[in-house]
Amino acid sequence: MFTFIRRTIWFFLLCISLAVAAGCVFFLKMESELPDINELKNVEFETPMHIYSSDGKLMFVFGQIKREPIAIQDVPKMLINAFVSIEDQRFYEHSGFDMVGIIRAAVEYAKTHQKKQGASTITQQVAKNFFLTRERTFERKIKELIISLKIERELTKDQIMELYLNKIALGHNSYGVVAASKVYFGKELGELTLAEMATLAGLPKAPSSYNPISHPEKSKERRNLVLSKMLQYGYISREEYNQAVDEPLISSYHGPEIEFRSDYIAEMARQRVIDRFGEAVTTKGIKVYTTVNSEVQKLADDAVFKGIMEYDRRHGYRGAAKTLWNPKEEPWDEEKIQEHLKSLPKISSLIPAVATRVTDREIEISMKNNMRGVVTWEGIKWAARFLTDRRVTGLPRSAKEVAKAGQLIYVYTDDKGVLQLGQIPAVQSALVSLDPQNGAIRAMVGGFSFAQSKFNRAEQAKRQPGSNIKPFIYSAAIEHGYTPSSIIMDVPIGSWESGKSHKWHPKNSPNVYDGPITMREALAKSKNVVAVRLLRGTGLKNVVAHLEKLGFSVPKMYQNDPLALGTLEMTPLELARGYAAISNGGFLIHPYIVQRIEDDSGNLLYEANPVIACTTCEDHVMDPQAYSDGHGHRIARQVISHANAFLISDMMHTGIYGGADRGLGGFNGTGWRTAKAMPNRKDFSGKTGTTNNSKDCWFTGLNGDVVTSVWIGFDNHARSLGREAGATAAQPIWNYFMVPYMKNFPENPVYKPDTVITHKVSRATGLFVGDGAAGRNEFFEIGTNPADHSAFTGGASNSYFNYGSGKSSGSESSGNTVPTASDLF
Repeated sequence: MFTFIRRTIWFFLLCISLAVAAGCVFFLKMESELPDINELKNVEFETPMHIYSSDGKLMFVFGQIKREPIAIQDVPKMLINAFVSIEDQRFYEHSGFDMVGIIRAAVEYAKTHQKKQGASTITQQVAKNFFLTRERTFERKIKELIISLKIERELTKDQIMELYLNKIALGHNSYGVVAASKVYFGKELGELTLAEMATLAGLPKAPSSYNPISHPEKSKERRNLVLSKMLQYGYISREEYNQAVDEPLISSYHGPEIEFRSDYIAEMARQRVIDRFGEAVTTKGIKVYTTVNSEVQKLADDAVFKGIMEYDRRHGYRGAAKTLWNPKEEPWDEEKIQEHLKSLPKISSLIPAVATRVTDREIEISMKNNMRGVVTWEGIKWAARFLTDRRVTGLPRSAKEVAKAGQLIYVYTDDKGVLQLGQIPAVQSALVSLDPQNGAIRAMVGGFSFAQSKFNRAEQAKRQPGSNIKPFIYSAAIEHGYTPSSIIMDVPIGSWESGKSHKWHPKNSPNVYDGPITMREALAKSKNVVAVRLLRGTGLKNVVAHLEKLGFSVPKMYQNDPLALGTLEMTPLELARGYAAISNGGFLIHPYIVQRIEDDSGNLLYEANPVIACTTCEDHVMDPQAYSDGHGHRIARQVISHANAFLISDMMHTGIYGGADRGLGGFNGTGWRTAKAMPNRKDFSGKTGTTNNSKDCWFTGLNGDVVTSVWIGFDNHARSLGREAGATAAQPIWNYFMVPYMKNFPENPVYKPDTVITHKVSRATGLFVGDGAAGRNEFFEIGTNPADHSAFTGGASNSYFNYGSGKSSGSESSGNTVPTASDLF
């Protein structure tokens, strides 16, 4: 008997030893698989990226997670007490886990046979949130306990609490107490009341169920439970408790305090940051400062909106956006109207509205936030019905012809404060404004509304520029010996195309021909046939090489005669960059949008160091390396001479201010509307552009301070703008932007270098005449001014073109291809 008992005891001891050994092996194996707790000492919280304007205004926050890390010493002690009271009242006493809570979970499991998570300590929640998944298994619970013990060994209680308060999910994509305080109450932590602190402390158990926005009653009950716990554990007095319980629960969603919104700019900046630093940097809480001033960008946004609205009004009203109820149905009540309006996105400055009553001369409307208004006849009378891009009906005689009660319409407020009937446009526009001296983007509009379309037409839309390309064709001609006074024949051209039964016959628009004409006047009037003759006289290969120097890519398919009329596709940003070289003395700058990047503590991580133009430097055309000006600035590559840039800009100047300004008579250039819009200054140069069938309209204008290009057209390349041109559709937008933008800028024409001199020339021949003879003054690059008095001499500078063949005495290179674009203005 004694032997049996002894053997039994030894058997149990062996079993216990094996169990302990197995447990130790299991523990050691599991511990070896667990992460290094020291990682928590240098943890980086995922925080959103903020985009700012150059004047420091927040314009966008990228990242769904809202989080602002805070040091434990900056957290109000009462807020910490609130969390300890409801989440882990023995936090400062235990060593990582609460045995009472574990026993309670075990008893619950014995009763229900379900693996339910017990009352985890704050330390266990830190372990779970940083290192573990959400699965509820025995193995995961053991890992949680082991990690908690290790955390308690390696970190102080304050460090653990800091990690917890910055990591926890508190609903509405807010993580951490700072973000939750701002989301629910719009306050900093130090501004919270005791009741508001208790509300936040009640969220971790079930943020979706207890948040005060979605479930205010449940949130209030949970808040009061937290307060009762705080009273029970002696953190607050009875008086404080009563006052907090009686406090009304007032909460609403508070998003980031966006001071200024420009989504196209923000998205472009975000993409530039990702391209340079990778996707991961967008969750590091960095602050990205752009080159765009908020006030200047608003001018650009307003200009595009106004220009598009004016275009839309000229082309007719396409009807209500939607019919919500018809006359035979019961009208919606105001609550239902408001619910529908609330679901509609903001599209630029258009305001969605529901017509509730229509009379002969008024449309009564309901707008968001229970706002009411009346669109008077002044805002309705324009609404002739749209038929096609080129046709509308007659003007309406009554508001009842335009809208009906129950229709969803759009309205906006004009410059005079009058409520106008509007519509979501199908037409789009883009605007780019650059600092030509360094490439900084000062303003950019990628479309009518980012909410309507995220496609950034300013940098992504390849469109034909039409006559906006002509200054570059003329620049190539200047480089190969032509001068502003060179006489070109403005007469029709006819060229047989090989393999075709018809010939290409480019025409001027309007279809008027002036015979012998100077290059200056031809560019100002945008003569199409003259541009083609210049391309031929300069040589196609030379023109293509010149365009490529200016940053344009010219595929083989575009290397033909129609290139002179703007068939080459390019983005508004690419076009503006090319024009910047005309503005800055011939230097090819690189447009950029990000000025500097800081970390969340304000430390500088990146600052732009662009290559710059050097207006007063000597010519270094096509120097293979950017060089320094001796003051630490990197100089951009010069692609055309200072003289070439000035001469082209000055010919474009005639396009705005007319022939009288340069002694050519009283004709207007195609850009005369800018001279009218800016009557007190004469420092701008500009060029219109319109493609075949008015599918694209452009205007680009510049002086020594700024280059701005505007495009307008449809995303659908098959659609026409109708009877429009660059001067009527694009140039007004340019004017609406540039007139107020330049209000406080002194005149700054393109710099005239010492290599440009003035000669008196004959108005008829463009050749030099003596001081006593009749003539006008013209600019020339030294070495290219006429050397004799002969009319229509040979040579590049005064090539004579035969009327019939369209051939020049200079070299020609013609692809003889039927063009896909021609130009109106």
